[in-house]
Amino acid sequence: MFEIGEMIIHRDHGLCKIAGIEHVSYVDKDYFVLYPSANESTKIMIPCEMANSICRKVVSKEECLKVIEEYNLIADEIIKDNKKRKEEYTKLLHSDNLKDLVYLIKMLDLLFEEKSSLNKVIGTIDSSLYNEARKKLFSEITYVLEFETEKEAEIFINNKWKKELN
Repeated sequence: MFEIGEMIIHRDHGLCKIAGIEHVSYVDKDYFVLYPSANESTKIMIPCEMANSICRKVVSKEECLKVIEEYNLIADEIIKDNKKRKEEYTKLLHSDNLKDLVYLIKMLDLLFEEKSSLNKVIGTIDSSLYNEARKKLFSEITYVLEFETEKEAEIFINNKWKKELN
């Protein structure tokens, strides 16, 4: 179970802080009240009984670093079919596994490299999935590795992945 004041990962909103628990009388249920770190003015309420299926604990520092290190171990594969790619990548984006986000980013990095080399335009769906995946990844890494800003986390990750590519 989660605790008030704890930072957790919501499958759709990324890093969130549990601000409290509210009882909603008309449904007679308790709800966790969450505020996403990316938009602290957004209030999210999830039934306490469903919290474990919608949210997860933040990964440990060791797990976070391990997942970042594994980027270049991920097989190079691109799903060519647009519909199939959207379905698969959307599943990965909403997974509760940090490794799935890294996998998604790697697959989209490869797709973007391929399209760029062929002077093709990157689709809005792929671009949107990529940006959302990176935002979720950076917010968790910023918190776990105690960076001041998500930009610092982004620079750290980009440098790490570039070094490993050489």
